[in-house]
Amino acid sequence: MTLSSFERRVLEALQQEFPLERRPFAAIASRLDATEEQVLEAVRALRERGVLRRIGVSVRHLRAGYTANALVCWRVEEEQFPLFRDLLRNMSEVSHCYRRGTTPTWPYNLYTVFHGTSRETVERSIAAFANCLGDPEHRVLFSIREFKKSRRLPAQDRNDGSVW
Repeated sequence: MTLSSFERRVLEALQQEFPLERRPFAAIASRLDATEEQVLEAVRALRERGVLRRIGVSVRHLRAGYTANALVCWRVEEEQFPLFRDLLRNMSEVSHCYRRGTTPTWPYNLYTVFHGTSRETVERSIAAFANCLGDPEHRVLFSIREFKKSRRLPAQDRNDGSVW
């Protein structure tokens, strides 16, 4: 598949740090001496041709001022999932939400990640959320260290028993 030089430049720009701006594609366009519409059209074309599947952004919470982060493991009854989902949609403090299976020794089936500027603000957010739902069983695990985020582990680090 042949890519134009502009499409190559767009792909390279998309692999750089994504601009934290109201119109990030306009900022990318400015770097490329192009218009926002030209960049968006190139992205659409690349996606339609299967060259680009998705654009993902990983937020560095500490750099954004969120110094307290907690994984909250919830034990949620099946009929409660829609209520949890609807409440979580409107919570800016929550960045991730995952539904997982349980085991006999670990009954938690919903995982959320709460962020805040202090441990106290995160604890208050979790308590308020839990209170809205009748205080379901849950466990709070605060982050104590942030490791490098990576989509793939280098070959030498795979299968070494490390938890990533």
